[in-house]
Amino acid sequence: HHPVIIKGKRNTAVLVSAEDWASIQETLFLTSIPGMRESILEGMNAPRTEFVKESEPAEVTNGDKVIMLTENQSTYIPLGQTHRLANPGKVPLEIIEVQSGSYLGEDDIVRFEDTYGRVKS
Repeated sequence: HHPVIIKGKRNTAVLVSAEDWASIQETLFLTSIPGMRESILEGMNAPRTEFVKESEPAEVTNGDKVIMLTENQSTYIPLGQTHRLANPGKVPLEIIEVQSGSYLGEDDIVRFEDTYGRVKS
């Protein structure tokens, strides 16, 4: 199911199916500063869907594919898929990330490559 994003003058709404709504456990509103790259990571129990909220492009690595998402586009990251979010632009990037699954703790994430030294040996 693909979400529908509605942009108003003051806010943005994301519409999802009743089935997807019942399974949503966490919604994150993220701001990525220009030049920032997330870790290459894998969530063991929670698939993720990332949505671009504003018009600045986002670079998303989803498995072995690198895609550019623009305004109102989204990508589904399956359970166990390695992925990364990057902001190659010159202005902050606002993202809505929806996570669903049986467990959503930070210790569910396995990092494979990280700019900030958070990969455990």
